[in-house]
Amino acid sequence: MKRIFLILIGFIAFSAQAQKLSAVIDYRPYCDQELDPYLEVSSFFGGNSVRYAKNQADFFEAEVRITIDIMKEGQFVRKVDYVVASEMLEDTTGVNKTDFWGIKRISLLNGTYNLNFTIQDMNNEESKVQFEDLVKIAFPQDTVSVSGISLHEQIAKTDDPDPYFDKHGYTSIPLIYNYLPSVLNKLYFSTEIYNTEKGIGPNTTFMVRSSLKNLNTKRQMGGEFTTVQRMQSAPLVYFVKELDITQLYTGNYLLTVEVYGADSILVATSQTVFERNNDAPFLEEEVVLNKDYRGTFVEKITDPKQMREYVACLLPIASISENNFIRNHVRKGEMQDLQRFFYAFWYLRNDENPQEEWLKYYEKIKYIDKLYTTGNMKGYRTDRGRVFLQYGPPSSVYESAFDSHSYPYEIWTYDMLDNQTNVRFIFYNVDLVSKNYELLHSDKIGEVQDPFWKVKLVNRKTPIYNFDDKSIEQYYGNTVEDDWFYLR
Repeated sequence: MKRIFLILIGFIAFSAQAQKLSAVIDYRPYCDQELDPYLEVSSFFGGNSVRYAKNQADFFEAEVRITIDIMKEGQFVRKVDYVVASEMLEDTTGVNKTDFWGIKRISLLNGTYNLNFTIQDMNNEESKVQFEDLVKIAFPQDTVSVSGISLHEQIAKTDDPDPYFDKHGYTSIPLIYNYLPSVLNKLYFSTEIYNTEKGIGPNTTFMVRSSLKNLNTKRQMGGEFTTVQRMQSAPLVYFVKELDITQLYTGNYLLTVEVYGADSILVATSQTVFERNNDAPFLEEEVVLNKDYRGTFVEKITDPKQMREYVACLLPIASISENNFIRNHVRKGEMQDLQRFFYAFWYLRNDENPQEEWLKYYEKIKYIDKLYTTGNMKGYRTDRGRVFLQYGPPSSVYESAFDSHSYPYEIWTYDMLDNQTNVRFIFYNVDLVSKNYELLHSDKIGEVQDPFWKVKLVNRKTPIYNFDDKSIEQYYGNTVEDDWFYLR
């Protein structure tokens, strides 16, 4: 699980720019060489976002304290308290401070744990942020299992490994945000495979397959984006791969690693998501955009107003490049360009029957419009409509409309979403008149994450935010925190 925070510090009314602490916390389970499980917590801090103070050696240094209270089934397990320090500087005047990061490995048995994090800039008392999450550690003793997938900006073998940062003879620079800009043309990733000796057999060759799926078009990427590698069974196998992504066009992708045993039987799998932004030509999209739409169902759409509305309603499921086209052309674009784009959009998602794919989606649009249209805003343009169309229906919805101390709100929970469990979205209705619920906060990677969401939600009577206080007063009848953390 990866948490990304942009924390306002020392907020002053009318100030032109508030200082911000930029932090990323990434935590995931692994096993050591003896196959004993542990939780690895990686933390990354923006060097220009923390305060520096002189240390005992008379150098300037920034320090961030991380405290983790670990609970299991309501019982306290242990407290982990440590400090991540920056590089030491002789002077901070006019200096661009380097980002810094740290790793903490915590031994834990298999089980589901509640993690209570507190992050504190030790040179700024007002910077504290707290959050809570669940993590599941499940590595069976006698069957094959796979750790989470780690993405790297760079990774290479080393003859002089650092036991603190390096693993299995490799040194790496982690990819902090699961985001690959156009300047990066290689995707490096790794995962750990456990118990193949017991689960597949000693001294046995097994197969590892990696693949990419475009989450916007739902298409499986073939060719050089799918790899197969044979490996030798061992208690712990470290799988490292490099992909050339020069021609991987802009979009969101699902990376899957699968382990196959005897008779090509799938025995374990792991997945992660990442975002790619690519300035290079989008070869597949360019080819498709040149396809002739004449003689297809699109040619029968002759009303320009209707065509523009059809194109606009694709925004919730469009890739970044498709999104840019829609926003630039939906109002003033030529009819033929819109028709060509509309056909290409659905051809990419179902080249055998683009019309069928469109009609299935259009049924969802009509359903969403009935549920969430408010005033002049169509349902698919609302936040709830967009989330429903992009991710599908939630596993459960909790509604709170009668708490006098908070705005009406809904919490949507997805049991599993893009390999992320217990994903939640909280929407709230600020104007209290329409039924337009805005997305306030989510723990879904890549979505809106607001550390002050609880404060904003309960500030119905006094809408002036104290950004120094991220907790909420426990009014009688107020159950916001319980609703968020314990609705599973």
